[in-house]
Amino acid sequence: FLCLDFNDFGLVGIECIADMLRRNASLRELHLFGNRIDSEGCKVLAGALAYNQSLVTLVLSFNRIGDDGAIALA
Repeated sequence: FLCLDFNDFGLVGIECIADMLRRNASLRELHLFGNRIDSEGCKVLAGALAYNQSLVTLVLSFNRIGDDGAIALA
């Protein structure tokens, strides 16, 4: 479990988290509540999640993912 709520990550920060997700094989739950993640950030996360097989829960409440971000994650 990793809680990174309210850190206001920019795109570079999300890219670092995405890099961690690509490599991590044990994290099961990640909270990114209230970080102003937009659709571009969601696209980066979605690309990383394609490689991650351990994450079960991703909390993205109170972000700015928009339709394009939601589509990328779906």
